[in-house]
Amino acid sequence: MESSLDMVIRFSIGVGIFFASTLTHELGHVAMHRIFSGDGRWQITMGAGNTLVKLGKISLKSWFMFGGHATWEKKDAPRSHRILWLAGGFLANGILALLIFLLTPGFNADFWRLALALNILQALFTMIPMVYPIGPYKDMPSDGLRIYRLLRDREQK
Repeated sequence: MESSLDMVIRFSIGVGIFFASTLTHELGHVAMHRIFSGDGRWQITMGAGNTLVKLGKISLKSWFMFGGHATWEKKDAPRSHRILWLAGGFLANGILALLIFLLTPGFNADFWRLALALNILQALFTMIPMVYPIGPYKDMPSDGLRIYRLLRDREQK
């Protein structure tokens, strides 16, 4: 039987992996933005609630384990660039999942299995074209929905 301390440690590891997966996703957006715009005006907000810490361009909110959001100044970019910026998040999760799969020998540690699963799930979940129904991003469009709208509405810049 697992002790309470073991359960707390496992839960903390899970939250840490989810946080790292989400940060990777947001950094993927920023990387694509920087590659295709050269613009250094971006910010990442991790979580919801009150700001606990601000490290450069990354803000950590009190409920940091509940997602993240990348923003940038350059709103008038070509549609193809905006699609690539949005795709950067799930591409980063996919690349990280592939690296975890290829670089973890034997692939038998719970930590690596959880990291792989969370990155794959986050990549797939954010690609679904939907409006988030609950949580801190309630009523916000997913990356997949924003990409779909950009592809559908050709008259948008």
